[in-house]
Amino acid sequence: MSGAETSTLDAVAKVGAGENAPRHPHVLALPIMRRPFFPGLVQAVNITSPKVFEAISSIKNDYGHYYVGTFLRKEDPGEGSPPEVITDLSQIYQTGTLAQVQNTIPLGMGGQVVLVSHRRIKIDGSIALGPPLRVKVSHLEGRAYDPDSTLIKAYSNECGNW
Repeated sequence: MSGAETSTLDAVAKVGAGENAPRHPHVLALPIMRRPFFPGLVQAVNITSPKVFEAISSIKNDYGHYYVGTFLRKEDPGEGSPPEVITDLSQIYQTGTLAQVQNTIPLGMGGQVVLVSHRRIKIDGSIALGPPLRVKVSHLEGRAYDPDSTLIKAYSNECGNW
């Protein structure tokens, strides 16, 4: 191979992690239950709403990677209402985490998504309540928490259902 061919092969687009992840101005917002999703974690999340799962499965950028914002839901919606369906921004906390979707697994009417979290984001406004919820976000600089905190480590390592 010539030097030009090698440099072309080496020019494969790389996706950054953490603070080097893309800074999308708007994302599909995925409400999560029970505990926050801290940057640097990998988590599988069950999606019960077919519309939300279809939307997450279909969004990709030019490199085949796609991102969502995960936001902790303030209250359990109760029986019969999927936790991913938001009818008002007041139902979720405004600070969340940018997460890269690594895999989607269809299961019945919904499915499961495997997420890798990168950095903290904050909701600046809604684009569409959906479902799925789409929001404008700003990306927060630096860490909004102490990763060496015993409380953060406990939340991160806790086994539980999302």
